[in-house]
Amino acid sequence: MLPLMRDAARFRILALLLHLALGQLGRRALARRGISDPSELELPDPRLEELDPAFALRCLARVFAELPAATQRSAERLSLQAFLRKPEARPFSIEFGGFIERFGHLSESGNDFSTRPWKGAPEGVLNMVIAQATAQSSGRRGPVPASVTRRAEHWARRVTKRRVDRERVGAVFSRGFYLLHLWALELGQVLQVEGTLDDMEDVFLLHLEELRELTSGELSGQDARQGVLRRKEAMAKSASISLPEQILGDRVPGAASREESGNELSGIGVSRGIYEGSISVVRSLEEASRFCDGDVLVVPYSDVAWTPLFTRAGAILAEAGGILSHSAIVARELGIPAVVSVPGVCELSDGRRVLVDGLAGRITLLDVC
Repeated sequence: MLPLMRDAARFRILALLLHLALGQLGRRALARRGISDPSELELPDPRLEELDPAFALRCLARVFAELPAATQRSAERLSLQAFLRKPEARPFSIEFGGFIERFGHLSESGNDFSTRPWKGAPEGVLNMVIAQATAQSSGRRGPVPASVTRRAEHWARRVTKRRVDRERVGAVFSRGFYLLHLWALELGQVLQVEGTLDDMEDVFLLHLEELRELTSGELSGQDARQGVLRRKEAMAKSASISLPEQILGDRVPGAASREESGNELSGIGVSRGIYEGSISVVRSLEEASRFCDGDVLVVPYSDVAWTPLFTRAGAILAEAGGILSHSAIVARELGIPAVVSVPGVCELSDGRRVLVDGLAGRITLLDVC
């Protein structure tokens, strides 16, 4: 399994690079012909609907919006299971089950297989559905077919094909992480029953070699529990530090506290454009219902599971990420500004007005508190 995942990771990076390079070449070629709209490099493709959860989520939101108003309101006060058991919600319940079956392997972080997948925490999906069903349309209903020139259509077909390839490789990678998650939880459950670990999810805080030593008896349960405790304490201490933009070599950098810099924050500009709006900080998809169309979406990191929110954002800001991060790729495809690797951006308060410059990588706080 692990060798296959390593191969999938390499192919995923290659697919991202190919899509990025081809997209840039296409934009330059079209710019020479006076075409600057990034949507001219997108074509509708039914294969994407099978790979991108954003398409299915929009359909799910439409089904939810057709429920009686009283039934919709009950979704916010009842537990998920109680809501899905309501007779009036049956049409939605059926569609919701199909969605989880297709995309339940996804999670908030596709690079961390310890993160609970949607199948294990479907409440976050319902929150996204409620937010999408009740929000006003942002006006971006999908890619616009390239029809200005034959040259534009030529590049759009090439870019769309690479996007399909990218999504296919990403789907394989995310399903592999889901299988690793299930394997680790099963092992953790066994170790918890035996009394070796205090909690089954503590298995995610042990290295693979330590797990092998633990199951073979070379590592005692007491040593394993002490190691887990030390790592939990280290993670708690590291939660508020700011890492340098570059780390060269294997030496672990010292912790640095985040510093205020007046009325500006800076990061890596990954999608050009300027946008002014109110920020909405969404640290988890369970908070998705707080997000409003046109807001500047602020996230700690992102993966494919966050795509449904991105399609409704005016701009994207992320604490982590780079030019090949999911935030960057989706923002460029949507043609909205994005800045990633912005230290402390999730500590801002909801509703603050900001001006986002996606080219310079600069965020100006317009209502400094």
